[in-house]
Amino acid sequence: MLLLWKVRKALLKSIGNVDDTLKEILMEDVMDCYPMEELEEALQIIESTISKCEKIHPKFIEGSSQHTLLKNRIKALYIAKSFILHDDVLNRYSKEELTEALKPISSIISKCEKAQLKFKEGTFHHTRFKKIIEAMCISRSLITDEISKRLK
Repeated sequence: MLLLWKVRKALLKSIGNVDDTLKEILMEDVMDCYPMEELEEALQIIESTISKCEKIHPKFIEGSSQHTLLKNRIKALYIAKSFILHDDVLNRYSKEELTEALKPISSIISKCEKAQLKFKEGTFHHTRFKKIIEAMCISRSLITDEISKRLK
């Protein structure tokens, strides 16, 4: 998947002579108003978080609050991943599913912000939480934008 981003990035660099309007349209489509590096980093963080959640998920009793929380979080992260990869989100997820995905994403942001306060700026943990927060904010923004489009 990351290779696809690198191909798109190379394509955009190679179209330097194309008129500026067309270039802006291509850039907006590929980057959704975020720099490619931010999207690549967000994708890596989301994939890592999905992996960690999927590893721990079976350890909770089905039907328990922890099990349900992780199930919802994993689904929300997959939705976020779909947006970053520009997968066919329109046909895959309903407006209700997108709205429900905002809760776990916002929860991750809130928990990371709280945890980040315990560490000095510049430390490994502070930086790690900062990157997770940035990735989740990008995800929340992309999901919110899609929900807004569907309301029109």
